Amino acid sequence: NKSCVRQELHRLRTDATLQLCFKPLYSLSSNYFKVVFNNSRSLHAHFNDLISDPNILDADVIGIAESRLISTDENDHVHIPCFETPVRLDQKQTNFKTRPPHGLVLYYRNDCILHNTVTFSTPSLEFVIADIISPSKGLFRVVFVYKAPNCKLQQLKDTFLANLLSDVYLRHPKIIIMGDFNIDLNTGNTSFLKFTRDSFCCSQIVSKPTTSNGTLLDLIFLNFDSKVNFEIDVLDSYWSDHKIIYVAIETQ
Repeated sequence: NKSCVRQELHRLRTDATLQLCFKPLYSLSSNYFKVVFNNSRSLHAHFNDLISDPNILDADVIGIAESRLISTDENDHVHIPCFETPVRLDQKQTNFKTRPPHGLVLYYRNDCILHNTVTFSTPSLEFVIADIISPSKGLFRVVFVYKAPNCKLQQLKDTFLANLLSDVYLRHPKIIIMGDFNIDLNTGNTSFLKFTRDSFCCSQIVSKPTTSNGTLLDLIFLNFDSKVNFEIDVLDSYWSDHKIIYVAIETQ
């Protein structure tokens, strides 16, 4: 009868509520500087999926790998409300019958200031370095990376040293490096972790698998001191075999 249904609904709402096994980014205070990254397996194909995810929309900065955009894709077609025109690193199209496999895109919220950018692109390694100022949260250097499986680790190290080391200590006490490194930490590939610690004082903070097959390929490196509080998590994305990773830095 109806009273039994009401009692059961009341019980479900009060005594049987389920706790999420993850922390949504949007549940964190706006005092946090929030950065998300996802290998989307084609921004062109999955744009509507990405902008339907409230965690992505809550970020201050968004990084997308394997965007597969080409020069004829207008920025209006990949515009996210409340974000500035994206910084695009489109991969050169060599076969005009298909889209290139890679490409990076960086979005930043329209209350942030993009101070400086450096881009690097080869068929096997791409990154975007952006100095982003949030008037209420401070200056951050955000680096988004995609390393193809066939990119040698030494090439990654050499490129990082050439592009990151010059002023890393002088001007940027807060560095966030995020990306798909195609280095599975679950199989003990730790030499790159030692390199980032020794060269940039950056430590890797992701511990959960970041793909649907249980590998840990998508990484986050921070150089903050131990007094800085941050939140991190790995969130499902139904449009890609790569999950969403995020870091949120407490600024107040």
